[in-house]
Amino acid sequence: MKHRLRFLLVMLISLLALLGSRVEYLRRCAAFHQSEAWRYAEMIGTQRNITPVEVDSALEVAAEHPDDCRLDHKFHVVFHHQATAAKYRQAAYRPWTIVREPPLPEQHYDD
Repeated sequence: MKHRLRFLLVMLISLLALLGSRVEYLRRCAAFHQSEAWRYAEMIGTQRNITPVEVDSALEVAAEHPDDCRLDHKFHVVFHHQATAAKYRQAAYRPWTIVREPPLPEQHYDD
């Protein structure tokens, strides 16, 4: 009986350690994708010489019409990283789920 209890305790601790490391991995992935979204948003602001507030409003307008052909490739990359970060943040609450990360949007020759 003692050995069975020890075995179950060791298995429980191992499972909790594995689950905790999975949650930390998901949080780090979410932070990475959010920082990439911010980095591309800063690139948009630098390229167009506008303030961060104007970049945020431009991103909101662009989010309403994501298929607009006038959007720069960087806008699509920002949306991609924001969506991926949201998926990882949601998965941190359900660490047993698998996050499928879509590929980055392709850059067209006219961007």
